Amino acid sequence: AIEVWRGHHVAPDRAVIKSAETQSLYQSSDFACGIEEADISSELAAALRLITEVRVSDLVAHLREIRNQGNSFDMANVLSVYRTLAGFCSEVVTWQSRVGDLTAEDLRQRFSDGPGLVCLSPCQWRKPTELFSGKDIFHKPEKFVPAGNAYHHLWRALGIGKPKLLDCIRYCRDLAGRTYSCSADAALIDIYRYMESLKPHEERRRLKTLPLACARAWTGQRPIYFVHDRELRDQMAAALPSERFWTPPCDVRDMPELTKALDLAFLNPTVTVMADLQSALDFGETLRIRFQRSVDHLSNELARNDPTSREKLGITWDELRNIPLFLYDEPFAVAVADPQIKMGVVQIALRALFSQIPRALHLVHSATGLRDFGGRVVASLFARDVQRHVEAEWSASWLASEEVPVERMRFASDEEHAEALAELARKTESGSSGKIRVTAPANRPPSAKPRSLK
Repeated sequence: AIEVWRGHHVAPDRAVIKSAETQSLYQSSDFACGIEEADISSELAAALRLITEVRVSDLVAHLREIRNQGNSFDMANVLSVYRTLAGFCSEVVTWQSRVGDLTAEDLRQRFSDGPGLVCLSPCQWRKPTELFSGKDIFHKPEKFVPAGNAYHHLWRALGIGKPKLLDCIRYCRDLAGRTYSCSADAALIDIYRYMESLKPHEERRRLKTLPLACARAWTGQRPIYFVHDRELRDQMAAALPSERFWTPPCDVRDMPELTKALDLAFLNPTVTVMADLQSALDFGETLRIRFQRSVDHLSNELARNDPTSREKLGITWDELRNIPLFLYDEPFAVAVADPQIKMGVVQIALRALFSQIPRALHLVHSATGLRDFGGRVVASLFARDVQRHVEAEWSASWLASEEVPVERMRFASDEEHAEALAELARKTESGSSGKIRVTAPANRPPSAKPRSLK
């Protein structure tokens, strides 16, 4: 027997040798009297089975004592125990791997005892099977263990992993059972982006019936239509209340795998402007100089700060300066039709539209400088990966061009860019019809008769 506290004697395997490490866990009554770490060799201590370091089984027992004490415990102490346990765990863990004096299987069983031994907040204990690791994509702090490298190996040893696709699907279905709210948007943004990162597998078929938000109401019934243009989508949904249009919480163009798996009906509707085009074109010409100043300002700012984005314009900068501009005092009428919707032609009103054939910008005057309208249609002429950036830059350029003259800057890359676009157009037209169409030079504005300014 070994003497410990106040003349008490215990078996050697219950006596602790005092050191900086053991003092962090064991009480004064546990230490062997008169024996320090330097007084005994590791071989003799091992032969006597003395406790010379913190044992995993004791750490787990200490957690159980803290849990059973109820309200009286220190959360910082609990986290310190988890960090110490993590130091005993290796990167790769199997059921029979050793974690100190326990196997990984023993450790998991002890952590699953009763309500569990994972504490995320005072008096709230969980079993490893009830928890996830990684980012809190469900916005439920009570379901996610602390992040950080200090805990990583412990959570791995306990089998606490990141959410799987089926977990995300379950959560989305649970979310759809509640009234739609703005807080749901925040959770869905995290969940959708996380699901896009998961590799495709058999469970993706379950996404075909996943409930989606359509006009702030949940539905799992298909078909569910989707239009990328935000304003056009919202107006079509309002005009066709009997149809279901998905209103995602964020831009989903960088989520091709997810949107494909959701079994959406993608629409590319034909949009025809029904307003008085001649009056709108006359109005647009009265702001041509202001518009060109904005284009020049946008060109200059991108050249100074983001030349890569500047080169992703799908037409030349001269063509953008001189693009036909139709301005309106109020939302203008358009006719929309798509063969996938058996409703014929639907009339709606828009505040911003880019017309491809013929190429033109249609804008409500007051919305020209707004990011979600004027910025959106101008940015639609750029590559998708820079459109959100260009939207904001256009809004800033429109404000800057109100009264301040803008000196137009030309660059060596402009000619090369124009030639590349012309070559691409020739190949496209030649491949589609076998004929070459003649177009006006990029630096010549469309011919138009003189108009009276309002």
